[in-house]
Amino acid sequence: MKFHSLRNSLIGCALALLGAFALGSCGGGGATGNNQGGNLQMFPFNGTFYAGVPSTITIVGGRQPYRITSGDPTLLPVPFEVNSNQFTVIPNQPGVIDTGIGEGELPVRTVLVQATDAENLFQQIQIQVAQNFLTGYGFSLTSNCAASEGAEAGPGACAGGESVIRIEANFNGTLAGLRTYRLEFTRGPAFWVWPDGQVAGNTITVVTDHEGKAFAIFRVPAGVPTQIAAFRIVDVETGVSTEHVFTITGQAVADELEILPDSFTFGGAHSGACGTGSGSFLVFDGIPPYTAFSAFSEVVVTPTTSDSNPGVFSFSVSNPNICLTDASIIITDSRNARGTVTINTEAGEGDPPPPPLRAIPTSVTVTCSAPSASFLVAGGDATATISASENDARLSLSPPAGRQITVNLTPTNPGGATLGPTVTSNVTVTDGASVITVVVRRPTDCT
Repeated sequence: MKFHSLRNSLIGCALALLGAFALGSCGGGGATGNNQGGNLQMFPFNGTFYAGVPSTITIVGGRQPYRITSGDPTLLPVPFEVNSNQFTVIPNQPGVIDTGIGEGELPVRTVLVQATDAENLFQQIQIQVAQNFLTGYGFSLTSNCAASEGAEAGPGACAGGESVIRIEANFNGTLAGLRTYRLEFTRGPAFWVWPDGQVAGNTITVVTDHEGKAFAIFRVPAGVPTQIAAFRIVDVETGVSTEHVFTITGQAVADELEILPDSFTFGGAHSGACGTGSGSFLVFDGIPPYTAFSAFSEVVVTPTTSDSNPGVFSFSVSNPNICLTDASIIITDSRNARGTVTINTEAGEGDPPPPPLRAIPTSVTVTCSAPSASFLVAGGDATATISASENDARLSLSPPAGRQITVNLTPTNPGGATLGPTVTSNVTVTDGASVITVVVRRPTDCT
């Protein structure tokens, strides 16, 4: 009886174990293995991730491990396999964005992310990778430049104009207020100015308002040609920067320089003299520095180089003995565009003045043995009567023989020996317009 009862008990236990095994094998009410089972799902289903910012993708349902693939692994790298319900990704900065994105919309690149579970169940989501921080949001550029014919608005920057740059401090898609930015010109003839008009120079620092917006004003000098310019925006807190390129619409540059005035004529004082004088001229429509060169030695130009715009030069002509015809000053700019200034000097009208009155020689000597000496009068008015006078009682003048004047010594003892030292007297000669003096040396007396 006891043996029979023990055998029945062992058989009952064996059947119970077999039943439990059968339930576990058939998936009835037993455990489910290493995952939750059910439908495979991924979240976010249609999300936006910002470049450089860690973001999480969640997987529910299905059976681990999950195999993950990215439609653009260079832009949105993902792990090949995960054994959990979440994984983190860090998108890269999209260089190309989706087509059809309008002005002011978030610049994004759409990437498909797919997950396959252990039982080959499949699910995918759509992630928009957004350009982030300074790189993706750019700036707006407006100016006070005049619009060209047919255009609705003027260019963003122009020679002699002012332009305003408006920037938005975006980080993770959020406008950042009270953030400091430094703007630096890296190319182009432009400089920043403060809101009150004072010059700030090549660099300026601005702080965003509570809306995350800031602006900076720059000015372009007048007269510069059309060219490419560039500036850099630097986030002071992080040092992150981005560069932007724009076009400066410049003043049209002529092939030939405009010079005002471009010709000069100087007249002489009379028919015997060429004109002399000086003058200045301005050079327009070129790019400094300007260089001026005189092809004639009688024309002296100063300075030889001018860095101003317009260029400013002066010249002088000082030789009355040479009359110039179309003497040239050649002006070139930094591009070798050139212009010419012509100078003419002409003889004047009317008779020239007579040559100056003079005596030949200018001094004479009389002695006791040679009591007479003569000199000639030259120059002066050829038609005038020459007259002479002396201031010494011992001297007398013979009547002029034409233009020859004779001086005579009248001693107390003519023909005697020289007495006393030599003294000096003067003879004054005039033609009525000019006066000259001739020095006469004589002995004190003769014995």
